[in-house]
Amino acid sequence: MENEFNISKNFVLLGIEEMERFKYLYCSLLLIIYFFILLFSFTIIFVVVFDESLHEPMYTLIASLLLNGIFGSSCVFPKLITDLLFSSNEISRVGCFTQTFGVTLFGYCEVSTFTIMAHDTYLAVGHPLRYPTLMTNSVVLKLIMGSLIFNIMLTLPLPLLAVRLPLCGSHISNVFCDNPSILFLSCVDTSLNKLYGNVSFVSNLMVMLILISHSYLQIFLICLKISKDACKKTIHTLVTHLLNFSIFMAGGLFLFVRYRLGNNNLTLTFHILLAIMGFIFTPLLTPLIYGIRMQRLKMKIIHHISHSAECTSGYADCGIISHSYLLIFLICLQISKDACEKAIHTLREADCEASEELKIHTIIFVAVFVESLHEPMYTVIASLLLNGINANEESRGFKVSKDTCKKAIHTLVIHLLNFSPFSLRSSTCICLFQNGNH
Repeated sequence: MENEFNISKNFVLLGIEEMERFKYLYCSLLLIIYFFILLFSFTIIFVVVFDESLHEPMYTLIASLLLNGIFGSSCVFPKLITDLLFSSNEISRVGCFTQTFGVTLFGYCEVSTFTIMAHDTYLAVGHPLRYPTLMTNSVVLKLIMGSLIFNIMLTLPLPLLAVRLPLCGSHISNVFCDNPSILFLSCVDTSLNKLYGNVSFVSNLMVMLILISHSYLQIFLICLKISKDACKKTIHTLVTHLLNFSIFMAGGLFLFVRYRLGNNNLTLTFHILLAIMGFIFTPLLTPLIYGIRMQRLKMKIIHHISHSAECTSGYADCGIISHSYLLIFLICLQISKDACEKAIHTLREADCEASEELKIHTIIFVAVFVESLHEPMYTVIASLLLNGINANEESRGFKVSKDTCKKAIHTLVIHLLNFSPFSLRSSTCICLFQNGNH
């Protein structure tokens, strides 16, 4: 019997058998949870990646944390959902050891990311003037990659040491594979495996907790010296990070309690609940907390969602938006300097309705064609914006002269106004435009 178990190519997950009675209910719940984990996390990651204003260390770290949450939940949920759906309770040896590695790596990466976030917050609060040079996106990415490589090197020996063990059983009291469950099946002494696992885990966790505690303590001491408003913002960010870290530690505590109590003191149902809680709460609540508590991130998410909804509602709506901005330009040709300044200010502060490129072009056209704005300050502003366009179009050699702009916008506006939703005033606007140009 022992030799049969030793050469067995598969492990049996007893947790799947325990959930078999209500498998469709559990499968539906897990599928919904996994869907929302992916939806919330990928939404924030998408906004951070494609919104250049969020290309800052803190948001890069938040995206990294959410990506790690996706990785951790994907190590467990797809296999678990598939097993429940097709009534399969087996996992191959290779799959089992691979899942063990992934689950462990998720925990180590989570702790290291929280540590980097604590250090980033400390630098932002303690060294605000030097922060842009001390902590850049490139520095953050190097820290993330360095910690990932370190965690892989720290985690990889665990499954490698477990592979060499002769096993006297193939039944795992869980819904997924983890290192302690495999060690429990060993026929020989596992002191070396336990020693390495305990030393690496405890030492790594203690070092990270000391670094996190030091950073947050320094932040608290600095808050006692700065203004009330600045302290309030800092505490708000600090509480957000600590709340997410506490949720992760609570999930880790569930696993610790499960291992310490052993197989004889708890029913299999409680083993399943304690094991899976850490892969539900942390990946699901982390994007919700950051998305709700980080005001700037929340506004950007709302902006992108509303903008996507508006643009997908129909091409005509986007056309109306574009025409409206061209009409602002036309009106600016005929009004006073002060009124035109207000129009430009409103245009630059607009959030949702037009692309940045359209707003920049409109501002440049107004500065070029309105004679009352032919002053050094407005010339410099237009020059800076035009220089940005030239930089983006460098590969095409994009250059704009005043005469070219004038002719192009003249033809374009007359053409667009013929199809404008404000067609009742189109002819008047064309006349004003022509008179303004002459």
